[in-house]
Amino acid sequence: MESLELSRVLLLTSSSSLLTTKAIRQLGFRCLLKKPNKNGNLRLTRSFSGHTGGGPAPSASQAEDEHEDDDFGSIVAFNLVPESGKITEEDATSNGVEVPEAGDVEEEKVQNRVSYNIVFVTAEAAPYSKTGGLGDVCGSLPIALAARGHRVMVVSPMYINSTPGDEKFSGAVDLNRRIQLYCFGSVQEVGFFHEFREGVDWVFVDHPSFRRPGNPYGDKFGTFGDNQFRFTLLSYAACEAPLVLPLGGFTYGDKCLFLVNDWHASLVPTLLAAKYRPHGVYKDARSILVIHNIAHQGVEPAITYGNLGLPPEWYGSLEWVFPNWARMHALDKGEAVNFLKGAIVTSDRILTVSKGYSWEITTREGGYGLHELLSSRKSVLSALAARGHRVMVVSPMYINSTPGDEKFSGAVDLNRRIQLYCFGSVQEVGFFHEFREGVDWVFVDHPSFRRPGNPYGDKFGTFGDNQFRFTLLSYAACEAPLVLPLGGFTYGDKCLFLVNDWHASLVPTLLAAKYRPHGVYKDARSILVIHNIAHQGVEPAITYGNLGLPPEWYGSLEWVFPNWARMHALDKGEAVNFLKGAIVTSDRILTVSKGYSWEITTREGGYGLHELLSSRKSVLSGITNGIDETEWDPSIDQHIAFNYSIDDLSGKVKCKISLQEELGLAVRPECPVIGFIGRLDYQKGIDLIRMAIPEIMENDVQFVMLGSGNPAYEDWMRATESAYRDKFRGWVGFNVPISHKITAGCDILLMPSAFEPCGLNQLYAMRYGTIPVVHETGGLRDTVQSFNPYGEGTNGEGVGTGWTFSPLTKESMLVALRHAIKTYKEHKSSWNGLMKRGMTRDYTWVNAATQYEQVIEWAFMDPPYCC
Repeated sequence: MESLELSRVLLLTSSSSLLTTKAIRQLGFRCLLKKPNKNGNLRLTRSFSGHTGGGPAPSASQAEDEHEDDDFGSIVAFNLVPESGKITEEDATSNGVEVPEAGDVEEEKVQNRVSYNIVFVTAEAAPYSKTGGLGDVCGSLPIALAARGHRVMVVSPMYINSTPGDEKFSGAVDLNRRIQLYCFGSVQEVGFFHEFREGVDWVFVDHPSFRRPGNPYGDKFGTFGDNQFRFTLLSYAACEAPLVLPLGGFTYGDKCLFLVNDWHASLVPTLLAAKYRPHGVYKDARSILVIHNIAHQGVEPAITYGNLGLPPEWYGSLEWVFPNWARMHALDKGEAVNFLKGAIVTSDRILTVSKGYSWEITTREGGYGLHELLSSRKSVLSALAARGHRVMVVSPMYINSTPGDEKFSGAVDLNRRIQLYCFGSVQEVGFFHEFREGVDWVFVDHPSFRRPGNPYGDKFGTFGDNQFRFTLLSYAACEAPLVLPLGGFTYGDKCLFLVNDWHASLVPTLLAAKYRPHGVYKDARSILVIHNIAHQGVEPAITYGNLGLPPEWYGSLEWVFPNWARMHALDKGEAVNFLKGAIVTSDRILTVSKGYSWEITTREGGYGLHELLSSRKSVLSGITNGIDETEWDPSIDQHIAFNYSIDDLSGKVKCKISLQEELGLAVRPECPVIGFIGRLDYQKGIDLIRMAIPEIMENDVQFVMLGSGNPAYEDWMRATESAYRDKFRGWVGFNVPISHKITAGCDILLMPSAFEPCGLNQLYAMRYGTIPVVHETGGLRDTVQSFNPYGEGTNGEGVGTGWTFSPLTKESMLVALRHAIKTYKEHKSSWNGLMKRGMTRDYTWVNAATQYEQVIEWAFMDPPYCC
């Protein structure tokens, strides 16, 4: 979206679990995906598509044509096809490159294109050098991109081996630009040769180590022993080339996209992060790692790290430990450095050469030891950093002297202490920082966050000073973009604050009342995200005096309880409501589903704020939360007994049998299993299930429940299991592996929630081919389409993904359940259609991130709501 120039986003939350890294870093590259190759050297066939930011927004017709989402988060793929007639058997198999038939693609209008400075870094580029598919790709793809209006440079070694093949470099001209690079303990001088051919700047790095007989990697005696030195030198030279080479009269500068290919160039992303950005260079650059063959990773002894010129604190990004079976002897600790791993950790995006291969490398069999790391990056796409924005998350550093404190082990003290006036005294706070998966995770350190319990209370109840703690968080969050030089420079005051729930809701008021009057944050905007409006942060009116806000802003937080909620006759009901303050002063308001954004404007769903929210309807939107595809994917889920996919559902029946065996139920694959996963309280509809269970048990079904909460409901669950030993199982507590097993092993998931702002379990269920039966409310209404057997579905299977019921009564819930049970038993083709439609629904963070961007763009279109 070309008009959206925002590059700094702050997500402020009391809990980092609210906004995980599910989507945090895709570089917009849509313009690469469409348009035929006029040069005939390489054709691109889409392995994924969809507008991903950075380019102009697609038209309605384009959006419809391109609606195929990236199933693999930050790891995606292009099919790269050499020119027709030049595909050899070696090319078709080398480096795992797939060679499918390329189809025609629609030409994109030139005026809709955004141009990039693209720098390929590669050990091979045909026709100058080639041993396999890598050379073909890096010799042809740059030409295809240059034809689309991008400025493209390819940086590769100048291999001179005193053979007729040296003539390939005859068109390259010495640029007479020699630079000195410190590499492997000594200063090395490299030169650059240049040829401008077919719209591409072909830059060749000249050094004695590249001038020897043989191929790029070895000779008849074997692999060169100094390859790591040679390709480290290539990586350094490639980082310098855009800065020092005046090609065509001017340099590329430091706003570049580096496409680094395989382990040979994999040091580049780490150099950008560790050597350049801390000094303010390449702060606007991005890097994409392209993996052609993951079997080659560039693993060297750990001592090699000292030769790379990287700071000691970056050792962990390349650290590698061989498994026991791969060690040479009993004293061998298996310590090494893995250069490909370093690029996986530090690159902004990861590509493979086919969509299938992007999945294979996340499996134990295909990942060659890197499968877990690659799987952890599959969800990177779904948040805003994935789309080219600079993103900071500010959250308290909760230290409670438990093993859970290890979560903060990667955070480094920034040694930046600031003093904040809060609740009548000066408080000193510190900041810890971890840069992970493209996001600056900033943790606010203060004694009030260092105590046993959860973020809000302990076994004795809610902490009495929560308003003080989260007021301190809000002040610290406002200061962080101004004072923390993350990556070498601050975010500055042109930011977008995404504030979550009442805990962070003082931020919009602080921006309006404390900062903008002094000319700070005048270009910033704030968006309030409401996850559950029942929690509003209401405190006695006297609290306002502790906030440091001007008296004239009292009205923005003023709250008066209705008569029925007052304690006694003399109680005037006067209070301050922190969520109300954010509703009044934020630039836009979001909820976690479209349905919930409507519900909170009603008397029943607004908890006293419905009229105020109705007055701001023009800036009120709803975006359904996404799910973490790395955690919830039946094809790779490690918690379930058998993996399966939409193409092969046989594993789902096996998961049911495994669940029945584990819980001691009769093993009956033909019997429908109903599941419930959630908190045991009124909101989740437990009272409805309790009333209906005798009638449910009259059916030929099995029922499994997992949850904890109200002790009375826990006792009821135990008693029900005793009464229906052959048909009912209740698991009191919460267990992550069991929740996955229930989701995979059940046929039906029941969610009779009284209200549900978004709901995630129904999304997990559909992804696993489990059919949701839900109360028609909030996010459940938005995400579950009620089954219609007479709709125009594929092969007469109908339409819909589950059953919804309304009103919230036992009778209507039972009707929906009976329809589901009858369909399961008597209409298998319809049931299969329900499963497959649910499994193909897009409820990923990829989709949510594009919607967030649209709301952000709207926020910046208007002046600040409160100046």
